[in-house]
Amino acid sequence: LDTFNSRVMKIDDKWKPAKNLDDLSLMKESHFLDRLENISMIGKDVKSQLNDALTLRNSCSHPNSLKINELKVASHIEILIENVFQRFIPNSKVKI
Repeated sequence: LDTFNSRVMKIDDKWKPAKNLDDLSLMKESHFLDRLENISMIGKDVKSQLNDALTLRNSCSHPNSLKINELKVASHIEILIENVFQRFIPNSKVKI
């Protein structure tokens, strides 16, 4: 958390340092992905895929006419597992 705060403050002087992990929830998810790319924790292509996953999640979280199938859901989950869980939560039991 300290490393994240110090690196983000170098590129975003408006960032108020997070004191705990819950403070990170104050940052919009899309801005969080921007910051992760800016500090080279994720690359441009990973950020793009995670932004697409975020958009899909947001679309599915509100009543509307969008329909998705199992393959789309599986793809969404696979991207999250490969690029988030297995990378940043190494002791995670999540496997593909």
